[in-house]
Amino acid sequence: TSATAVADPVQQQLAQASLQQQLTQLQSQMATQTIQKQRDDVTQASHTFDKTTDKNGHYYNVSIANQLNARVSQQLSFGHESSLNTSSNFTTADYANYGVGIIAWRGSRLTLSGFYEKSQESGGQFKEDIKQYGFDALLVHRLSEHLTAGLGYHYGDVVSDTVNRSYKQYSYTVDLNYALTAKLNVGLGYRFYKTNAEDPNQSFTQNRYILSMNYNF
Repeated sequence: TSATAVADPVQQQLAQASLQQQLTQLQSQMATQTIQKQRDDVTQASHTFDKTTDKNGHYYNVSIANQLNARVSQQLSFGHESSLNTSSNFTTADYANYGVGIIAWRGSRLTLSGFYEKSQESGGQFKEDIKQYGFDALLVHRLSEHLTAGLGYHYGDVVSDTVNRSYKQYSYTVDLNYALTAKLNVGLGYRFYKTNAEDPNQSFTQNRYILSMNYNF
């Protein structure tokens, strides 16, 4: 003879209720852990964790201007400074700029300048040290008594010690300014920017059109 055991319906319901309770507890724990993980991620992404709080150092800025002759002037400036920063507590930089202004012909002026800067951030998980250099050229010419035109070019090279953060930038500018009265000027400008980044996904080009009005009271 053989006998088949028949489960007690009451015991089955109790077992199912116990399993459901365990499942609910696990889901609650997982939800709590997910929320905590999201909070930890936000904290990790939004805090620099820079523990450098005291900055003792020096500051100086030197500017030297010289008029070479009636048409050519030059200026050199260099210095060392520290300032508050967003990705770290502060950043310290050494910089130098040199520019030459030339009256090329009647009604026109050519300005050429170059710059160099080396900056170091104080610390933290986003700490980045940067070297950047480049030059600018601007030609302004008075076309008539009321109309002035300007052409500009900029080149900049930023070298970072962080992977995929270096880039080169080029820009071209065109401006027209018209003096309606002795106090009122209107301007029309065009800007073209091109950035070639170490990370190709960060490279881009940009076009801007500018309409301006200036009134001197």
